[in-house]
Order: sequence, then C-alpha cells, then structure tokens
Amino acid sequence: TSSRPYTGIAGGFYNITEGHYGFGLEYKNTPFSHHYAGITSIFGWRSGSGLALGGGTGFMMYDFGLEGQESGWMLPLIIDARYFIGKQKNKFFVMVDGGFLFNFADFKENARYFLNPGLGIAIPVTKTTKLSFSAGLYTQYDYNFFGRIPEGGIRDSFINMRLGLLFGL
Repeated sequence: TSSRPYTGIAGGFYNITEGHYGFGLEYKNTPFSHHYAGITSIFGWRSGSGLALGGGTGFMMYDFGLEGQESGWMLPLIIDARYFIGKQKNKFFVMVDGGFLFNFADFKENARYFLNPGLGIAIPVTKTTKLSFSAGLYTQYDYNFFGRIPEGGIRDSFINMRLGLLFGL
C-alpha cells in the first residue's frame, strides 16, 4: 500500500464497534469457559502519534448451543488501548483491553475481570471509516471476589477474533 497520513482518526474522537467470537483453549466443566460471541462498542480519543485510548461496554453470550450446560451472558465494562503503527493506508495495530464482566442476574456468582492483548489491522472503507480485524488471547479471571470458591480463583482463556468498523471524527 502507498504511504499517506492516517487522517481519519488522527487527533480526534473515534468509535469502534466490533463483533467477537472466541473459543476456549481448554474445556472445563465450569460456566463461561467453552466459547463466547458478542458485540462491543468503544468510544475514545486518538492522538496524532498513533496512541488511542477509550472506554465502552457491550454484551457477551457464553456457552450457547452446548448440551448439558446452560448458556450465560455478561456485560463487559471495558478500557481499551491501541497503538497504530506506521503511516501506510492499511494500519496495523497492537491493542490491549481490560475491564470487568458483570452479570446482574447472579452478580456474586459471575463477577469477573478480563485482559485481552492482541494484534490487528484497520483497512480504509471510506475517508473516515475503517474495517478492523484483530485476534488475541482473551483471559477472564474470577479470583474469589466473594470467598465462594474454596480452592481459589478460576481462569478461563480463549483465542478470540474481532471484526468491526472503526469510525473517526
């Protein structure tokens, strides 16, 4: 691709709305550990240097379609950091998400926090809209917040993929 400035979201507000899918790295007979799919939306600010910081929320469905295991849902509260690399048209980026997962139907049983480092690419569709694809390692932790797990906490890891639209103002 030819070199040109990335003016779509340089030094301004942005929104990225992504669909997610992740599959668990190890099958456990615990809730929220086999696979998930969901949607998130992040609003933030991108500096001219390539660093983008934002926050958002979404909706995640876990373990749907499995026999013998109930599906569940979580509402993530997300802090997102991305660094866009280079000046080419198709921008590569390094990202890390983190935050909390809430389920208000059973808050004490299902509260968790997560971390999701990854790599991706943003491809221009229009002057201010990019198609974003990324992949990473999504890990969620339940470190016995409420003292309900005798042996300590639970950690579940997933390989996740995201496809979304990045809108810059």
